This record gives sequence, structure tokens and C-alpha cells, in this order.
Amino acid sequence: MPATKRARAPDSSDEEEENRPPSLDSRASSRSPSPELRDDLPADELYKIARFQQKKANKATKALQAAQRKLTDITNEDDTPPKRGRPKKRKVDSGSEDDTKEVKNLAHKFTVMNLLWMRDLKCTFNTDVDEQYDPLARWENWESKVQGQLADLLEILPPKFRGETMHAQWFINTFHVEMGTQRSNIANRVRRCAPEVFNCAATDVLTSESRRDKFRKQIGYVEQPGGKSKYETFKVDLLHKNYNGKFDVDTVFRGDALHLAFAGVTHGPGAVTALKASGQPTQATGKCVSQLWHLTNSTPGSISASGILARWAVSADIELTPRGAQTGIDWQGDLEKYIEYLQNGLNKRKNLFSDSSMQDAMDMLDADEEEEPAEEA
Repeated sequence: MPATKRARAPDSSDEEEENRPPSLDSRASSRSPSPELRDDLPADELYKIARFQQKKANKATKALQAAQRKLTDITNEDDTPPKRGRPKKRKVDSGSEDDTKEVKNLAHKFTVMNLLWMRDLKCTFNTDVDEQYDPLARWENWESKVQGQLADLLEILPPKFRGETMHAQWFINTFHVEMGTQRSNIANRVRRCAPEVFNCAATDVLTSESRRDKFRKQIGYVEQPGGKSKYETFKVDLLHKNYNGKFDVDTVFRGDALHLAFAGVTHGPGAVTALKASGQPTQATGKCVSQLWHLTNSTPGSISASGILARWAVSADIELTPRGAQTGIDWQGDLEKYIEYLQNGLNKRKNLFSDSSMQDAMDMLDADEEEEPAEEA
């Protein structure tokens, strides 16, 4: 009698059987023993056995999938950082668009008319006014210098920006950034005007070396015994009108270079050419900073800034910084000494603006503005 072939379960069951982990398969087998296969079983019994094996395979597959999901969940829990409370929204410290624009304009004006640099700007803005502050003692110590800067600020700030507003971070940051921007702008402008201001070739002011070789004596360079050298603060050729080699109280701060530098800053390069040629600046074609700032007269700060800018424009220094990187000149220190000298002169009621002075240049510029036709709406 020929041997009867064993019935086989469907192919899909075989594949699942092969992929099933041995441990799960063994547990399933121990709980539900498989029916015994015999050669003489009829076809319907063989089919039942195949179905039984299929159910076992399906059950094992589901158990495997559940175990894999659990393992994934555990892994994700380990990698997920602990939940924290919802972060609170930070209060935005900023001014309105109009206020910010106005503060920028005030910072630009302050830089030219009051101080090119401030000592510890942030400290100044956060310092309370000392009612006992004496302007005559402004330069005696650090505290008095800060109070002097604060007094200058309060003089130009409208009431709405005083008090708490000037202590706001957005206000301080805006003022600080815009002072730096203005210094950079006016320094570049004056250096571009240098060939016209100093009646020299453009190549003479093109490089640090060319400026050093041609102009260092005019901006105060002196050689001393022993091979040492330095830059003078007041005994400077271009600060004086008709310099005779010595400091002269009657001619200091009346040098033509200062007038021309100031005209370049407040009215543009075209004004330098016209002022030098005829004593009258060209008529402005649009609004210049002198009009935007409503300037009517020069100040100790603006005269001092003009002296610093004129000297720096033909110095070896590449950038305008408180202390020159190439020359070593303490520009900020010289600025403060100039302001102190001029303020002391005003306090003593000495006429600092006689003859061909900065005030004369300002008067001519103002006269030109009055003749400017009104802008069309």
C-alpha cells in the first residue's frame, strides 16, 4: 500500500512559522499541544489541523508585535525630556516706530553737537540726577563726568523721553547703536572731503602711510629728545588760524580746516567746495542735517568734534576710535580737553567766536538755509 502524503498548511503559515521567535512558539505549543498527524487521516481532519496551526501562528505574531510596540514606547520614554511648564512670554521692551525714529535722530545730533563718545553710556543712562552737581566741576572726577553727560542728555531730550523712558533698555540700546552709526558716517564724510579741505591730492589721503608721511606734523606730532615722540593736544597746526608754532589763545579753534569739516558734516561735501571758494556754501537741494536738527549756533561740543574730525581725517588711523590704533592718540581724551577749554572760556564770558570763527561759518550756513525755496508738498 503506497504511503499517504502528509498534508501541508498554507504557505503563508509556513512563512510566519519561520519568522516567529522560538520562545513565543515554545510557550504557545506548551499551552495547546498540536493534534497528532497520521497517514490515514481524512482530508477534512488534515484541514482542521492546518487551521489550528494557522491560529497559533497568528497569535504568536500578534504577541510579537505587541512586544515590539512596548519596547518602542519604553525607548521613547527614555529619550523624551521631562515635561516642563509652558514658557512664559517675555515682555517685549521696545518703543513705538515713531519714538524709535525720533531717538535715532536725537542720538545723531547729540554725537555731533555734544559728545562724539560717552564714558560708560549705559551707566550714564541709569544714573540718577545729582541735584548738587556743579557744571564748573564737571571734569574733576568720574562721577562729575557722568553727571555732565547726563546734563547734556537732559538738555536735548524732550520731556516724554525723560524719567523712566530713558532708563528703558530699548532706549539705551538705540541711542548707543545710533551714536556709533553717526560717528562712522561723519568720519567717512570728512575723510572723503579731506583733499578739498587740505588742498591736497587724493593720493595724499589714500592710505595710512601717505597720511602719516604728509600730515603728522600738522596734527600735532613732535619728536622729543631721546628718540621719543608724541602728539600734542593743543599745540596743533590745523587747530589754529595762521599757526606760529605755539599755542595761541586768540587763534586756537579758528583754523579753516575746522570750519570746512563742520560744513561737510552738517551740509555735505558740496558745501565744503563752495565755502572754501567764496565764503558761501552752495544752496542745498534737499534737507540737510542742519535743518533737521534746527541748528542755529555752534557749541563747545560741535567745535571740539570738528577739531577731532579734522585731525583724524589726515591721521594714520584707519578708523575713528576713542584711541587711535595706528597713532596711539587719545582722541576721546583730547575731545574732552577741548570741550573743557571751550566751556571754561564761555563761563568766563571770553569771546571765543571773534574773527573768522566757527560761529561765522555757522552764520553763513544759516543764511543760506533761509534763502532755500520751500519744498513742494
